[in-house]
Amino acid sequence: MEDFLYAGRWISKAVDIPIICDADTGFDDIEKTVSNYIEAGFSGLHIEDQVFPKRCGHLSGKEVIGREEMGAKIKIACAVRDKLNPDFIIIGRTDARGAKNIDEKNQFKESISRGAFYLQEGADMVFPESLQNQGEFAVYRKQVPGFLMANMTEFGKTPFIKIKEFEEMHYNLVIFPVSLFRYHAGQTRGFLSRLRELGSQEELVPDMMNRSEINTFLNYEPES
Repeated sequence: MEDFLYAGRWISKAVDIPIICDADTGFDDIEKTVSNYIEAGFSGLHIEDQVFPKRCGHLSGKEVIGREEMGAKIKIACAVRDKLNPDFIIIGRTDARGAKNIDEKNQFKESISRGAFYLQEGADMVFPESLQNQGEFAVYRKQVPGFLMANMTEFGKTPFIKIKEFEEMHYNLVIFPVSLFRYHAGQTRGFLSRLRELGSQEELVPDMMNRSEINTFLNYEPES
């Protein structure tokens, strides 16, 4: 949790738009997690129903806890939210789709059932992780009344779906949680490879933001 808070506090200071922060399985203390996230300036969080230690939701081998145990987490989170900041958003994520302790034939049905249950327990929004095609997202929308979030991560179980298509399915939020990091990592590797090849960054300068652009972007006025 401290790692999430360290990075998140810097982000919170740098922008004036809402920030949603991942809270994994709640870090063993839901009350403390919600309290700290609100204090850090976040606008909401999502907690998931995986067994701790969790795995990436798009990898095999993950397991989920019982729905009642997850429902209890949501109730605690909402109680803290109501006391400290009623505008803070609690998002309940279910990893039932792809969980090895649920029969594969029943995983999608269980994901839908859990999503509806988490809304009933007080979650403001549901995050069905690892749905495997656009049809599943469409069915989920029809079966689960309430706010829904979709995860458009790369290299996972979910195919590429455009934001416009999610709008047409009436999803309320779409996240791209690792896209910028992965793109940045690829660009960094490419730059360093070219630098080694060229021996100088001169030919790569046109692709950089210059000093003036960076200063303007950061609203920084250096001393003359």
